[in-house]
Amino acid sequence: MTISRKEIDELARTVLGRRLSLAEIDDLARQCALVGLRAGEEAYLLGLVHQRDLVTRIEMIARKAAEAPSLAGALMRLRRWIAVMAVALAILGWTIYEAGHLRGYTLRDRMVAQDLAWTATTAGLGARRLYDSGIVPFLIDCSLPGWRQVERQCVPGIDPISKRMFSIPNRRPEDTE
Repeated sequence: MTISRKEIDELARTVLGRRLSLAEIDDLARQCALVGLRAGEEAYLLGLVHQRDLVTRIEMIARKAAEAPSLAGALMRLRRWIAVMAVALAILGWTIYEAGHLRGYTLRDRMVAQDLAWTATTAGLGARRLYDSGIVPFLIDCSLPGWRQVERQCVPGIDPISKRMFSIPNRRPEDTE
């Protein structure tokens, strides 16, 4: 008489300290039937049970290893992450650069417009005419014939007709010290 499934399960529970799964019991019953194992030949069954337990453990370890991420896969994911972050940082950097660049030009244009706004006034137009005629460098240097520097004023001498003296300030107060 061959060994029953119940006897196989009881022996495995005694030896291994756990119940066998249905697949394990089916496999052991098939092996016992192939060999023609009978009641009283538990020594051979004990070897089969240990072998089946070892196979089950190896299958479990193999399944966990297959599910666990490999080093090559982790490196591939890391490379992809680095590539995506590099592209994202490049786009962010370019956006920040463009915004700062445009803001800088806008600020510069506003400052230039403020600096040049006086040229639209009457005094500004007169100063432009003096500059275009070439007299401004002579006034700045006080190098017109007959003119002399007195403190911070470029002084022309006395006007023979009005008997008045005209002067043009051409230095800042802090430049005379």
